[in-house]
Amino acid sequence: MLNNSVRNTTTLETGIATTTTTLTKVAKFKSDYDAVSAVGAGTVTGGTLAVGSWALVSALGSASSGTAIAGLSGAAATNATLAWFGGGALAAGGVGMSGGALVLGGIVAIPLVFVAAKGTHKKAEEIEDEIAKVEATMATLKEQLDAMPDFLSAVKTRRDETTSNVRHSRRMSRA
Repeated sequence: MLNNSVRNTTTLETGIATTTTTLTKVAKFKSDYDAVSAVGAGTVTGGTLAVGSWALVSALGSASSGTAIAGLSGAAATNATLAWFGGGALAAGGVGMSGGALVLGGIVAIPLVFVAAKGTHKKAEEIEDEIAKVEATMATLKEQLDAMPDFLSAVKTRRDETTSNVRHSRRMSRA
C-alpha cells in the first residue's frame, strides 16, 4: 500500500514537471509570436503610410516646375514625387530625390521602431516584475534560513527529551 502511494506520488510529480515544462515552452512561443507579430504590424503600418503618402502626393502635389504631379507619368512622376518628399528639387533649394527617398524610408521605419520600442518596454516591465518576485522569494528564504538555528535547536532539544524518555522507559521496564 505504501509503495503504491510512493509510486503514485512519483508519477504525479513527473506529470507536474512535464506540464510545467510544456507550459514554459508555450509561454516562450507566445512571447516570440507576439514579438514577431508586433514587428509585422509595424512594418505593415509603415508600408501603408508610405504608399498612402505617395498616392496622396502623386494626386495632389506639384513638381518644382509648378506642374501637377498627377499630370506626369513614368520617371518624371516618380522623380517629382521623390523631390516633393525631399522638400523640392536641388535647384529650388530642397534636398531633391535622395532626400525624398530618406523621408519615405523614415515614414516606413518610424512605426516599425515605435512598435519595437513599445514591445521592448513591455518586456522590460515583465522582467522587472519577475525580479521583484525573485527578490521577495529570496527575502522569504533568508528569513527561513535565519530562523533555522532556532528551529534546529528546538529539534535537538526535543530529540534529547525523547531519548531521555526512551532510556527512562527502558529502565522502568527492566525493573
